Amino acid sequence: MARPRALLTLADVPVPADSGKRLRAAATLQGLCRVADVDVLVLAPGAPGTGPTLPEGASAVRSAQLDVPLRRRIAAGSTVLVKRVPWQMAVRDWAAARRRLRDWSSLRYDLVWFGAMDHAVCLGPHVAAGRVVVDADDVETAKLAGFLALPPGPGVGVRLERLQRRVELPLWRSIQAELGRRADVVVVCSELDRARFGGPRTAVVPNTYPDLGPARPARRPAGPAVLLVVANFEYEPNADGARFAARDVFGHVRRRLPTAQLRLVGRGAEHLTELSAIDGVHVVGHVEDVGDELARASVALVPVRYGGGTRLKVIEALARGVPVVSTTLGVEGLDVVPGTHLEVADDPEALAQACADLAAGPSGCEAMVLAGRALYERRYRPEVAWEAIERIVCHGSV
Repeated sequence: MARPRALLTLADVPVPADSGKRLRAAATLQGLCRVADVDVLVLAPGAPGTGPTLPEGASAVRSAQLDVPLRRRIAAGSTVLVKRVPWQMAVRDWAAARRRLRDWSSLRYDLVWFGAMDHAVCLGPHVAAGRVVVDADDVETAKLAGFLALPPGPGVGVRLERLQRRVELPLWRSIQAELGRRADVVVVCSELDRARFGGPRTAVVPNTYPDLGPARPARRPAGPAVLLVVANFEYEPNADGARFAARDVFGHVRRRLPTAQLRLVGRGAEHLTELSAIDGVHVVGHVEDVGDELARASVALVPVRYGGGTRLKVIEALARGVPVVSTTLGVEGLDVVPGTHLEVADDPEALAQACADLAAGPSGCEAMVLAGRALYERRYRPEVAWEAIERIVCHGSV
């Protein structure tokens, strides 16, 4: 049989794969290229007009990387009111993406795989397809509900943000319901999100992490204990988690381990520079190879308090053989067992105690590290996602 022709839209570049969204983009593109001839359209704010760099094992028939610039706030606000779509859709100018799709419109695709729900809503009417797949790797309603469940912070800005998200929650519920009816398949990243999204045509394509070879030995590096938070801090739930770790958790750690360090590594760390004033906190920012940071870490801390999807930072640490301490939300949707693969706590003092216990030495965490690595090899290698994509594309299976 002839290979199907597919269009894939992505919300971020797939290379370098240095964030959760980029890792998912790379795995999706690699999986689709195994079973289809693919056109790739990357839609990222600030993106150049050239074609995107593709990951190993992926090749595109056509590719483009386009900016999705901001519209004027008055125009965006009018769109929210008239079309009843969330701000993140209304504030972006989708004109260039629609023009590119018209340029490619001589072909009716066998399959269009939208890499985000806003792509499906804003671009879906402008492309012809035999089948439509929508990747809802962040179930927006769960993310908004988690944010609104947190204790409100001080200030007018925080109150306005909470009001905006209360307004947007029913809009996202309506969009998710509509996409559930229109799409042939809605893709999520865990069985938990499948239950949240609902509907008979929801499929799981898990978040995965590339196999970089054997995990490091289960021993703590010499020197002070190092708690490592790796994240894209441009994403507000990650920035919130970093502040929670530095301001609420790390003080309890220091009372147990006076020389301990907390390192915040990832893009967008310039938004967290005020945390450098806390003794022992290092706002590192972007690094070329996060593996070097993980090799020096005593514990990978995942202090997430709200958000959606599954945390690739957890999968990355399990793959690299680093002990993990996470909030309950940080491991939501992952097939982990607290006490077997990692430690889970939510209270700041309990999180600190778990970090101190694992950082104290290998005796308490060697079995945990080995179990975590074994789980990664079974469930979270890219091949698992590729197989799920093949079932959707070639067999229509969910």
